[in-house]
Amino acid sequence: MPIEDTLQTWLGPLSGDLPRLYLVGGAVRDHLLGRAPRDIDLMCTEPEKFARRLGGRHGAAVVAFTGKTEAPCYRVVSRSEKGSFIDVVGVLGGSVEADLARRDFTFNAMAMRVVSAGELSVPIDPFGGVADLNARRVRATGPGVFEADPLRIVRAARFAAELGCVVEPITLGLMQSAAPGLTKTAGERLQRELELLFSHPISAPHVRMLDAVGALETILPPIRTMRGC
Repeated sequence: MPIEDTLQTWLGPLSGDLPRLYLVGGAVRDHLLGRAPRDIDLMCTEPEKFARRLGGRHGAAVVAFTGKTEAPCYRVVSRSEKGSFIDVVGVLGGSVEADLARRDFTFNAMAMRVVSAGELSVPIDPFGGVADLNARRVRATGPGVFEADPLRIVRAARFAAELGCVVEPITLGLMQSAAPGLTKTAGERLQRELELLFSHPISAPHVRMLDAVGALETILPPIRTMRGC
């Protein structure tokens, strides 16, 4: 279903009384690629208030979801349609642009204003995410991206596999510098990202890329003794 139709279904009953809302993150990326988003994140300044209004209008459950983002996040879950939900998140940093600056890759650091229940604005794109998507390029939003969360190193490889992208050289250098920090990353987070990467049919070149930047040996030290076997 096109994302505009999904938004119309969820937001239509509140049409004319919507706060300033933005579609953010992977949903924007997937929409621009012509793909149905797996998750829909809407950002606003009062996420709990809006999530409860939305849930009340649909008779849906509202769950405070603390593990997904640093910002407050509330998942509105349909009781009538299995697997149907929408996430409402708060704004970090005081503005949309500041929030986007905290994200990992340029194509994940875009937003689209929800103009009406089924209408979206052109992308807010402070880091050139549209150009990077068109060029099939994975590029970090800034030099501290991987230091802030080393798991993003594996995410870079996973996105490269999923989207048919190449990680650009500066980002590769940042990944290599930050790779030792993967020793401090929780095992369950690593496992989830690695499973997503390995499940892709063309994961091999991207796994080799992780090896080239020193991430693979950091995650799986026994690999050192297996080389040449």
